[in-house]
Amino acid sequence: MNGIMGYGPELFNTVQKLVVKTETKINFIQVGAYPCSELITYEGPSLMWNISSISGGDVYVISWPTVIKLMKTFPSHYQNSMISEVLFEDCSVEQIFKFPVDSQTQNINILINGELKEDPTYVNPNGDENDHSVETAYIDYTSNSRFNQIVGMQINK
Repeated sequence: MNGIMGYGPELFNTVQKLVVKTETKINFIQVGAYPCSELITYEGPSLMWNISSISGGDVYVISWPTVIKLMKTFPSHYQNSMISEVLFEDCSVEQIFKFPVDSQTQNINILINGELKEDPTYVNPNGDENDHSVETAYIDYTSNSRFNQIVGMQINK
């Protein structure tokens, strides 16, 4: 989408009830950080985060050239769920984020929003770097967003 969602408390409550009742996962793709020349944090655009968080979905703020790359990743989203979400206040220093991975896991999707100074390093539970199975679906420097997939995981404990 490239615009601002219409807002009314009654409409939002109806959508919220429908999402909870149907257990529907809603993802938004917002093209550009200034929909209709407004900041993405303003009331209309920020509804995307409210609705997606209620549903367990995601908001992807990307540029037009990245849309096709992102769309190719969606089939893998339907078979899994979000393990964790973390907000780091200080991105100027190295951050370590750990999450559980089942031994039967085949793919992990990682969405990073923030200043993209360096490529992230993914480490297996045994301490070995896992760069051979990491695929970058997209890196979008205009919106400071990247989407990585760890595919065909080989977990060596």
